[in-house]
Amino acid sequence: MRHVLVTRASVVLAALVTVGLAACSVGADGAVGTSETSGTPTAVGSLSPDELEAAVATYGHGPLPDADVVYQPDVIVIGGGPAAVRSVGSDGLVYAMDATAPGVSDLEVGSVMFATSLAVGRVVAIENAADDRGPLRLVTLGPIELTDLILDGEINLSQPLDPAALWYSEVPDLPGALGDPTTGEPITAEDDLTPPDTGMTAGDTRVQLIGAQAAVPPVGPASPLTSPLPPAGPASLTVPVGAWTAKASGSPNKLGLEVSYAGPKNLKVGIALNFEVDNLRIDSGVRITDGQVVESGFVINGIKGFTVDLSAGIGAASGANGKIKVELPVKLTFPIPPGPATAGLPVTITVTYTFIVETALVGQNSTLLGSGAYTLDGPIGVAGGEVLAPTFGVKTSIMDSISGITLGPSGIVLAVKTKVGVGLGGPSANFGPYGALTIAMGVTNGSALGAPLARCVGAALDIKVAGGIGLSVSPTVATVLARLLPKGTKIENSVETSAVVLSRKQVLPDVPLCTG
Repeated sequence: MRHVLVTRASVVLAALVTVGLAACSVGADGAVGTSETSGTPTAVGSLSPDELEAAVATYGHGPLPDADVVYQPDVIVIGGGPAAVRSVGSDGLVYAMDATAPGVSDLEVGSVMFATSLAVGRVVAIENAADDRGPLRLVTLGPIELTDLILDGEINLSQPLDPAALWYSEVPDLPGALGDPTTGEPITAEDDLTPPDTGMTAGDTRVQLIGAQAAVPPVGPASPLTSPLPPAGPASLTVPVGAWTAKASGSPNKLGLEVSYAGPKNLKVGIALNFEVDNLRIDSGVRITDGQVVESGFVINGIKGFTVDLSAGIGAASGANGKIKVELPVKLTFPIPPGPATAGLPVTITVTYTFIVETALVGQNSTLLGSGAYTLDGPIGVAGGEVLAPTFGVKTSIMDSISGITLGPSGIVLAVKTKVGVGLGGPSANFGPYGALTIAMGVTNGSALGAPLARCVGAALDIKVAGGIGLSVSPTVATVLARLLPKGTKIENSVETSAVVLSRKQVLPDVPLCTG
């Protein structure tokens, strides 16, 4: 695979070049669904280099007019790249497009719009509008597959990735951000997030975590004119998700996720998961012939291990435990400009997190804490049709740190799926090749009342790697998208290939009182 070095400075320079080219000519090849347009792309000319950098970070690059791929016949390439996008709805589904940008007037329901690596998808609705800068077309996009865009083409990208150089994009109304198993949003096996069996049981009845309910589901997509997507920025974001607060971050040698909850009954939960990285690199390849994927692969190198810290406490005796699934409404992105390695296509490296938390704390003023550090050695992903799984090692076992005061058998379970992909598509529905690492961990602490006989502690750790190509959304998100988009919108999720790295469970001390 080719090696491509991309920096933020080169991203801006490439954006200036590609936007200028796209403004001059959309392309004359009628076979790929483009059209000649002489309209003046006023949106392009109005952007300064700083504004263009912000537009690229938020919407991605535009395609090169002479991309080294053959598009499907119904693809309409939009001139102007990110400058043609005025705004996007806060759920990432509706795009306010400059009506004067080349190709926008050719859009119709059923065609595929391709303006940038973000603004690409099947047109399912169009509405005329205007803002203070002129006429608009509000285009609602449904998710597509890579083969809905490309008829023939090949992408081979080898990209070093500095976590400190990632952009952070909040999607305030991300469809399916909260999954509530008690109200019809089940946690399914397809999510790869089933928590490990820790054997934990609780004397009280587990109920939904207070304050975790999502707001009343909207009847349609968010308007980019009244509820726009916030611009992407270089600083990490801390965002509320129901009663939860989550922060995704990146530094030169670390990718991190912090989660906290503070709700009624004085239930508090704190979680920190940090991946240690060194020379992080993404290798991705896809070859499409006659609209079919004939070869694909995605490999992540440079993840060296992870640390995890869990803490939970409850003031009341019962009534606040439960289980919740959260799709973090923050995307960590790095836009890749079109070039030879991408066959002239703009793509974006995207990092996303999904997590499940379950608590079962028993007794007044119970607390539970645990932490561990582990190593991973080797690539993660899929190459040549086979799953690549790293070697697992232990620095510090979480079993050695389980502590707290519990008046009954108590536990906490965390499952985090970290997905890294190189592809296209909006913040609600990316498509392209990707790799994923799922870490599920649970700890239990026995009742302090049984300590004179034996204080039982237990831990379970499951690690799974996966890779795939296609639309990359969970079943929960797909269900919500189907409600928001017009009836009949095609939503087909990808099929993953996966392998178990580790499945381990331990209970101490090894006596019948604890193991029985």
